[in-house]
Amino acid sequence: MEKMSSITEWDVEVYVDDMIVKSRDRANHLAALERFFERIRQFRSRLNPKKCTFGVTYEKLLGYMVSKRGIKANPDKIKAILNMPALRTKREITCFLGRLQYISRLIARLTNIYEPIFRLLRKNQPTIGDD
Repeated sequence: MEKMSSITEWDVEVYVDDMIVKSRDRANHLAALERFFERIRQFRSRLNPKKCTFGVTYEKLLGYMVSKRGIKANPDKIKAILNMPALRTKREITCFLGRLQYISRLIARLTNIYEPIFRLLRKNQPTIGDD
């Protein structure tokens, strides 16, 4: 990963073993790709051609829908959250909060929404279904 940090610039993002070269327009994108490939060659790194995609303007990347307009949540993942059964245990609440973490970067002040749910996880709190 240390090697990758030397490869990246402001127009490259690295997520574990995925790299995204981003830009505002086609001309800038070609220049960014040239810089990126030069750094890849310089460090003698390899890319898997089967996993490379170029010139994408709208695509599912890293679980998000990415387009010129920005990043949106993947509708399939949102549907999975909306269709979850009612939460009945602390473990289910914890799993639910984990799923919400996926969209946390897309929702302003999500911690304010989380707070009442986190209260359910504290000791001596009534659990869901208690009277």
